[in-house]
Amino acid sequence: MRFRKRRTPDFRRFDESSLDSPKPTSLEHALEEGLMIAEYATRLALRNAITIRALRYGDPFQARHFLPVAIDVLRGLADESSRAADRVASDREWASHLDGPSEHVHDYRPVDDLNLRRREGLSRALAGALLERAGDESFLLELIERARDDAWFDIARSIEERLVAREASVDLDPTDRLLRIQEFVEIDLQALIDETGADPE
Repeated sequence: MRFRKRRTPDFRRFDESSLDSPKPTSLEHALEEGLMIAEYATRLALRNAITIRALRYGDPFQARHFLPVAIDVLRGLADESSRAADRVASDREWASHLDGPSEHVHDYRPVDDLNLRRREGLSRALAGALLERAGDESFLLELIERARDDAWFDIARSIEERLVAREASVDLDPTDRLLRIQEFVEIDLQALIDETGADPE
């Protein structure tokens, strides 16, 4: 009977230099991600505004009514990005006069200059792109329509859940059915309005 020889485990020390150095994210890629996040935040704000208006006022949907909401959100995000760029520029200027090793991740030194320049450039590029989109009416109207789809999906789902919870029956006599509909309008829809938050106007 033959026995196989056991393999000796390879306990060589890990060589970190054998790994590929991570490549810095390009400005274009980082800008694209920033715009995606900003677009999501804007759609969320629009969805909430559309939901509240539909439930509270019940007037016909008009996409242009929500243009100020979209513009306001995008301009607010652009302003936030611009202020972030100013802070990074200030940090970079301060770091250029410091010596010695840093004490924590936000204690910048001259060696951090390139990274800080990239961050500043990204923030300024993002602010510019957001302002450009805030002035693009066709982009805004398309975004509002997509937010409208989100809002109607939420409304339909909430109504369906409430109807199931109440176990509304089609077998009710006409008087009971009318009372049930009235109760749904006065109680369930009002509760749904309260859940969505404040008036968008």
